[in-house]
Amino acid sequence: MAKANVDSDTPSQLEQRKIEIYKQDSEFCRHQDNLTWSRFRTAVIIEAGLLMARFFSSSLSLSKTSPPLLGGQIFLLILITGAALLTLIFFSISLKDHAEANRHIARIRLFESDHPLPSRKYYGPSGSLLMFIAVIVIAIVNVVIIISLRPLSFFAA
Repeated sequence: MAKANVDSDTPSQLEQRKIEIYKQDSEFCRHQDNLTWSRFRTAVIIEAGLLMARFFSSSLSLSKTSPPLLGGQIFLLILITGAALLTLIFFSISLKDHAEANRHIARIRLFESDHPLPSRKYYGPSGSLLMFIAVIVIAIVNVVIIISLRPLSFFAA
């Protein structure tokens, strides 16, 4: 019975289905791109808070007036390590969203090869390469910050 439905489809109906799939792929790709960049911005905001907490606490040196657990260097180290892990989670989810969008872009390009559209040339690095470079740079900055917070007096005692 399904074969009868396929045979009864005219070429224009098949073309309409392809166009509908193309539109859905395009919408999904835009949705994934929005998710990617919103998660990337969230990770960057967390990273900015992490850097602000690190340098704000080092300039104030409140550890003498606050309780050792709440204002000490160990608490700050745990807080910054947690924020660094959270940024890595957001970055990995963002890269996964970008990979899913690329799968649909491949299908879009296949449709566009059969139905030529005006092309636009883009010279420069891709967004995924720039995102990957930013993830690596921020991870290195996080490691340097965490190493700089090591409470040497805590481990020496």
